[in-house]
Amino acid sequence: MAQDALNTSANTEATSLMFKLSCKMSQGGFLEQLHQLCGISKYEYNFVHLPWKQLAIVNFTSTAICDHCFQVMKQAAGAPGVCVANLQAGLHQGLAANLAYFCAKCCQQSDYKTLPMILVNGKEVPLGLAC
Repeated sequence: MAQDALNTSANTEATSLMFKLSCKMSQGGFLEQLHQLCGISKYEYNFVHLPWKQLAIVNFTSTAICDHCFQVMKQAAGAPGVCVANLQAGLHQGLAANLAYFCAKCCQQSDYKTLPMILVNGKEVPLGLAC
C-alpha cells in the first residue's frame, strides 16, 4: 500500500525508499548526493543500507521528508551526474521494520559485506545497540 501511495504526490504512509542506482556508489557518496539534491541533513533519516553497490535503502524520520525526497529524486533520476536510476517505496516501513528485516536476513546469510548505518538524533549508533 505504501508503494501505491508514492505513485502520487499525496503520500501519507511511506517513510522508507529503495533507490536503484545506475552506478556503483559508496554509502558516503550516495548520502552526499541525497543531501545535495533533497536539501536534507543526517537528522532526517535513521536507517541507510546499501546491501549491494547499486541498491540503497533509506528510512526517513517522517512521511513528509520521505515524500519530499521521493518527489525530488523522481524528477532527478537518470539526469547526468545523478546515479539514481529509479526509486520506489521500501518493502519495509519504519526503523524497527527495516532493522528487523536486516537482522533476520543477516542471521540467514553471512555474506553481507556492508552493514546499515543507524542514526539516532543524527548520531550514528552501533548496529549491536540498535538491534
